Amino acid sequence: MTIIVNDANILIDFIDLELLHNFFCLDFSFYATDLIVDELREDQQKALEPFLSQGIFRVTSMGAIDLMEIQKLVLLYPRLSGQDYSAFLQAKQLD
Repeated sequence: MTIIVNDANILIDFIDLELLHNFFCLDFSFYATDLIVDELREDQQKALEPFLSQGIFRVTSMGAIDLMEIQKLVLLYPRLSGQDYSAFLQAKQLD
């Protein structure tokens, strides 16, 4: 199965366009990190709840080691945000 690691802007666009259901009907495994989901407004997070509860969308927590790695990356390459690097690390971890 193909894995999709989502960033906040993708989720926001599908929520705003009211295409979230269509998006999650695609034959992929959908992931994001807690740092990315925390960027969303409360109503946007609520829109994701049905997909989370059904296991269609999975949110992983960044642990202490992950957060240290993200901090290192932000210091070395400050053009991207910590959230962007969390998606990068998640994609790496999911191979």
